[in-house]
Amino acid sequence: MALTRREFLGTSLALTTMSALDRLSMAQNTKFHRPATVVKIVHSQVLNEDGTPDPQIYQQMVHAGLTALTQTENERAAWGQLVSSQDKITLKINTLGLGNLPAPLKKHIVTGYQSIVASLSEIRVTPSDLVVWDMREGHLKDGGLKPGQKDDKGILCKAAELCEYDVPFSVGGRETQLTSILTKETTALISICQAKSHGIAGITGALKTHYGTINNPYKFHENHCCNPGIAELNALPDVQNKTRLIMMDALNVVIEGGPRWNRQWLRPQNALLFATDPVALDRVLLEMIETYRKEEGLGSVFTTARHVQLAGALGLGESRLDKIQVIEKTIG
Repeated sequence: MALTRREFLGTSLALTTMSALDRLSMAQNTKFHRPATVVKIVHSQVLNEDGTPDPQIYQQMVHAGLTALTQTENERAAWGQLVSSQDKITLKINTLGLGNLPAPLKKHIVTGYQSIVASLSEIRVTPSDLVVWDMREGHLKDGGLKPGQKDDKGILCKAAELCEYDVPFSVGGRETQLTSILTKETTALISICQAKSHGIAGITGALKTHYGTINNPYKFHENHCCNPGIAELNALPDVQNKTRLIMMDALNVVIEGGPRWNRQWLRPQNALLFATDPVALDRVLLEMIETYRKEEGLGSVFTTARHVQLAGALGLGESRLDKIQVIEKTIG
């Protein structure tokens, strides 16, 4: 789906209203190569009848996704392209809006990050070396985690709001702070996001998950999270340069009413998506949600989710669908 002239002008206007200093600070190129490739792994049996994911099948999907994304034969070689033995690895998850779901439909949160950690064992990273985190203590508890404690695999869970935030700085004229989990405890970030619609931003996936890395996301919701907002936060060096892998859990897609999980609007996709380019991944998610919404007779969220195009215009990734390579594999 190409940008209309009005959408293109809107994006351009947002860019020109940024200060020269802001644009300069965001033009920092990372050395980490991020091809505009999205790998989609599908397994029809990944969800049990009660909605819980099958851990073994989930693990197979992680293996397939990592090796396809990196074009390697095994996970050890795949991780060798993404992280180094010197890295301090943390896992950012998204647990917002789970409170009204029954327990079985929340199991994908823990299964997801534990599957990544199991895969990291291929390069001798042990669970006790790792931290899984999100912003809110209550949201983490809703997802079945215990902030401040280790889970049954030995992985420490942290809530950013209970930890220190780093020194204040300005983003587009608005003051904010990044969690020290990202700035001081992380050199390589693995982001595990969810496939959801969003009432303000249109969609919430790889890019918007970083509203959980700052102390005041409520200050960045104006103009569909674009005044300033999602794109500018993702351009911050600690976010852009440290993110090494993004896995989007699309076992179920929330096509309406997000960021809360509403059973009425869950659509099973039985898929995991993998990328290093967050813009390309969100553009694929946007197309997925648009397709579902059209089938259900719901309105388009394409223009609402203008942060995807804005992030592309800032050079954070590829927002043009025809320039993104989508590799889809069904493994069961």
